[in-house]
Amino acid sequence: MCSSDLNPQTGETQVAGDLDLDRVVSAEGLILPRNIGGSVRFKMLTTTRGLDLTNVNIGKGLYLDSLRSTDGLDLTSTAIGGGIYLGSLESAQGLSLPSIIYGDLNLKSLNSTAGLSLPATIGGDLNLHGLQSAEGLVLPNAVGGNLYLNSLTYAEGLTLPQTVRGGLKLDSLTSAM
Repeated sequence: MCSSDLNPQTGETQVAGDLDLDRVVSAEGLILPRNIGGSVRFKMLTTTRGLDLTNVNIGKGLYLDSLRSTDGLDLTSTAIGGGIYLGSLESAQGLSLPSIIYGDLNLKSLNSTAGLSLPATIGGDLNLHGLQSAEGLVLPNAVGGNLYLNSLTYAEGLTLPQTVRGGLKLDSLTSAM
């Protein structure tokens, strides 16, 4: 449950809690409030075409769980106080992330590092479970939670972060070369 208010200074709508847009399949014409105190959830959105998150402040997480590609999703000017969840994303081509992610970054279905530029710091877990090669992968300097690289079979070219505060998951690793 969330409440919605009109910001007296700007005249814009702001949402104090979560904004659940579970059945939205197209973002064309969608105008989001600039301030959302909780999370933003799109369960059925498969493309970011028309989705404008420029200068949107999200207090908690951004859930875009059904996206397979980003179509140039730019989150560099989006303030996100929690995690970013892109669990179905297969390609990071055109994805621009903020310089710091305070929560988790879930890219568990990503199968290539092409176009992937990770922030310097991730405050929670970094899930790259589906990545099979470390070629071209530049990891953040610090990961505040677990680092999931479960599908890597060899570590050639892999440079680990200076700090991983949680666990390091390399379940499929068969060779360090």
